[in-house]
Order: sequence, then structure tokens, then C-alpha cells
Amino acid sequence: MLFSVCAVWLSALPLLQDGRATLDEDPSAKIDFAKATRLDLSRCLLDFEAAVRAFDAREPAGAAKDETSVRIARVFDAATLSFFLGDGTRALHSMRRLEESLRETDAAARLAHSLCVRFEPAVGVVSQAAWPALTWTPFYSADMLQSAQEFEFVLVGPAPATSVVARLKLSGEKLGTAGAAAWSNAQAPVPGRYELRLGAKHLCALNVLGKAPSQLQHDFLVRWKAIAPPPTLAAAHFCAGERAKLLVDAPNPARSAEFMADPGLLAAQLEQEISALEKSKNPYRQRPGDLWRSMPRKQSGLAYRMYAPKAACGDEPHPLVIALHGAGGDENMFFDAYDLGRLRDLAEQHGFLLASPVNAFLGSGGQRAMLQLIDLLSSDYAVDPARIYVLGHSMGAGAAAGLAGPLHDRLAGVVCLAGGFFSKAAKCAPILAIAADEDGIVGWRGIESSASKAREGGARIEFRRLPHLGHLTMVGPSLPGAVEWMLAHKLER
Repeated sequence: MLFSVCAVWLSALPLLQDGRATLDEDPSAKIDFAKATRLDLSRCLLDFEAAVRAFDAREPAGAAKDETSVRIARVFDAATLSFFLGDGTRALHSMRRLEESLRETDAAARLAHSLCVRFEPAVGVVSQAAWPALTWTPFYSADMLQSAQEFEFVLVGPAPATSVVARLKLSGEKLGTAGAAAWSNAQAPVPGRYELRLGAKHLCALNVLGKAPSQLQHDFLVRWKAIAPPPTLAAAHFCAGERAKLLVDAPNPARSAEFMADPGLLAAQLEQEISALEKSKNPYRQRPGDLWRSMPRKQSGLAYRMYAPKAACGDEPHPLVIALHGAGGDENMFFDAYDLGRLRDLAEQHGFLLASPVNAFLGSGGQRAMLQLIDLLSSDYAVDPARIYVLGHSMGAGAAAGLAGPLHDRLAGVVCLAGGFFSKAAKCAPILAIAADEDGIVGWRGIESSASKAREGGARIEFRRLPHLGHLTMVGPSLPGAVEWMLAHKLER
């Protein structure tokens, strides 16, 4: 494994070094560069996934496409190593350069990639009668910084009456240092979700509410604390309280559950959820759609994303897939990243329930937590006990492999993507291990060797290898086959 990590790093080093000059500060400019946060890297990852998907759809199969796919895999894995080594800004820069090479980008898009753009405050409030200021700091130098060229930021109003509500023109010279500007030409704000664009490039969203999120949180928690739920509603009551805590004035850029939440939508949902609890009803039972939830545990809650197709929200039993993300990820990876949430699309297509928790299944309490999650979801939905599966990527694959033996009587199948080392135990759920040829984080040879030894010991394990793909780029292409394999297996009782 160490050899493969070093190999991918060395192979991509020229590409990264080529951008070193743009990452280093120009002494004459005296730029105080921003450091990339989880929020910045999340936006970058989504753009990168969209560029890769467009490339796959656009380019015909052949040697040229395979060569580019290998380059994408190697550079992305090198960027991943930069992230794990604590240099998130370098990871962001190399991913942005790779993205730009996959599709045509104009000057405004390249500038947008190089800027850390925020609203201050992060959420607007109608009663304040003023728009939040636009603030910016460069992540790294870009060709158009320090120039007289003008760029126009546009603030677009909420749908369905989408329209431009404000324009702001700034020169590259102005944007070359940290700064802030007011929307002096904007109409009065009304509640809704606004989109900030630079040219055709979406930068971020701004939410404007009737009350500050902290005030909404306070109001909901006062009502929540007054509820004395029966034991059957204890988990639902806990979940509503944790969801209310996501309403904050300044979302933490290191916590995706906060910065990805739409506070207006969340407030509307919480009004219904707490009203249901006040009437001793479970607001999450057979609830369709995509929802951030939290499960009570002894020390703290376990956050997870849940997707339930409408077809799976009745009394007929449906399969359940629990997806475990890789290191550095969280409960949102399989829903928003990993090929732009392809697993959620597959859940809708095939009618299975999908849950993705924060990967906390590596310790001694992992098996207990998994069983607790399965039991909780089985109380809210008609889960088919013979069709429960675990799928994991990288670190999540290791966790999934570790559950295959101890939970062989509960799991119909386990899928391990780009990771996992396997037990020789005969009493083990069926396993599908998928690895990638160009994976520079977890080499395919080690996975294949472990799978082969486990098979010799009596484990039911299948190994597949995907060409031209890397540690993360292999996830999207592997998911349709993984889902087909899982749904073909049923627990034998």
C-alpha cells in the first residue's frame, strides 16, 4: 500500500509543481491567501464530479479516453493525499486545474475557482433591511488578478420568480486582495434562497429569513423541551432536537450538515415535525424523500442521511442499503458527492431504502450501532429483514468487511469499494470486493490477495477489478453493478 501511495504521488508531482508558482504568494502583491475549508473543498468536489460525469458522457470510448481517465485518477488521488497531509488549499487548486482541463472555462469561471467568496453575515434577515456584504479572499493567484479587467457578480432571486436583484462590478485588481462590498443597488430583501453567480458560474447560495436562525432554533427548542415523549417516540424526539440545532446564524464551514442545510426549508419541516410530536405522532414514520437525521446513542447522536422513495413508504417490505463513506467524508458523501449522489438515484430507480451514517463503525461499539440503526429504520419503514445490505468505500469498505462476519445473520450481502481486508470465516455474509487499477490510495493487489485468501478459507467472496480508474473515480462506475449484485442476494434463514 505504501508503495502505491508513493507511486501515485510521484506520477502526479509534475502536475502539482506546475501550479506551485500560483500557490506561492507574490511578495509585491502581499496577498493573504485563504485556507480551504471543508465547505470550499465540498463545492470543489461537486464541480469536479460534474466535470467528470460530463467528460464520460461526451467522450467516445477508446484509447484517448482511457488515457485521460488514468490522468484524472492519478491527479485526484494525489490531491486526496494533499488533503490528508493537511494541505487542503493545494488539493483544491490541483482539482480545479484538473476540472478546467476537462471542460472549457472562461475568465470568470477561472477567477471564481480562485476566490473564497462568502456573505457576511452568512444568513440574511428581512428585519435588518440590508443585504449581507459580499466578502472575498483569494485561495491562490490567478492570471486575471491584479488586472484592470472587470468582473460582474450577480445575485439572482428565488424561484419561481427568478430574477436579478443586484449587480456588483469589481476589477481583478480589487479582487486580488481580501475585501468586502455592499449591494448598494439591490432592492429590499424578501425571504427566500438567492444564488450568487460570477458570469455563468454558480458561487454559493444566500438564504434570507424572516427571523434569525438562532431565534428560530430557540423557539423550536422551547417547544421541543416541553414535550414528554413516550418510549416509542424517544428516538423521533431526539432527532427533531438535533435537527433544530442545525439552525445557526453562522454555519460551521467544517460541518457539512450546517453549511449544506437550507434554513428556510428546515424551519418549515421542523414546524411540522414538532407539531406532530406535540400530538404524540412520529413525524419520520414512512416519510418519503431525502432527510438529515440523527440517532440517539449513549455518548452522543449518530448523524445519518436517509432517502426513502415513495414506493418504499408503504406497508410492503423493501430492501435497505446502508452506505459507509471513506476517510475524510461524512454522512453526505453518498448523497451529494460520489458521482453526484448516484446511489440515491439508484435507490429511486430500484425502490430500496438508503441510509448513510457518519462512519462510526470502526470501534468496539460498531456492531451495536449498526444493529441499532437497522432496528430504528425497521420501526420507521417496512424493511425486508432478508434484504439488508452494507456498502462501503475505502475506510467504509474496511468497516463493511468487519461487519460481514459478526452480522452474517442480519446482512444479505456486503460490498467493499476500494478497500477492505477479509476474514477467512465461513460464517460470513456474501461479499463483493471491487478495486481499481489506478488506485493510488489502496492498491488493488492487496484487496485481491485478501479476497483470495478469504475464499480459500470458505468465505463467499467475489473480486472485480475496474480499469483506468482511481480511488474515488471508481465509485460512480461501480455502483450500478454493486446494486445489481446486492439485490440479487437474499438472506437465507
